[in-house]
Amino acid sequence: FVAKIKNSNSEILNNFIDIEDKDIEDKDIEDKDIEDKDIEEKNNKNNKKKNKIKILNRALRFDFIICLVISICWFFYPFMLIQLTESQIEKLMPNDKYIGKWLALIVLLSNVFTLKFIKKGKLFTKQYILLSKLLCACLVLITIIIIVINTKKLYISNIISIILTSIWLANSATGLLLSHKK
Repeated sequence: FVAKIKNSNSEILNNFIDIEDKDIEDKDIEDKDIEDKDIEEKNNKNNKKKNKIKILNRALRFDFIICLVISICWFFYPFMLIQLTESQIEKLMPNDKYIGKWLALIVLLSNVFTLKFIKKGKLFTKQYILLSKLLCACLVLITIIIIVINTKKLYISNIISIILTSIWLANSATGLLLSHKK
């Protein structure tokens, strides 16, 4: 019966049939639009996450290089942190003579975590590592400033240490802020 009506050339009957077909087609189009929007939202989320990971990877790589440079400088030239005279060195305890080397080793050991999670690791893990490196940079910068204040002398090597540590701190802070953006 329905097939005969569809084949007939009656405009009135065809209008009723077309309305039902249009309603079905409109529902199908709406369903496809909703599915397309869901797919787009998932793609946008994935793209945002990938961009955040790229930013964090870049910050972690630069952090690795800066920490490596700082630790090498402090380990081989521990006087960059404390420049004392021989009489002042004799008054110090044996462990205090090596504060530059100790800080260099701590910074170098923190680099192991950076190296481990540059390629592998989730977004939160990378952010957590950058946060810990940021706190470490703050502590090292405070230590350098305390040393300069206590010795009451500011040398070029102290300025270099402060500049390198400030770059380290700024890199960690920038990486964290850019990864939380959006």
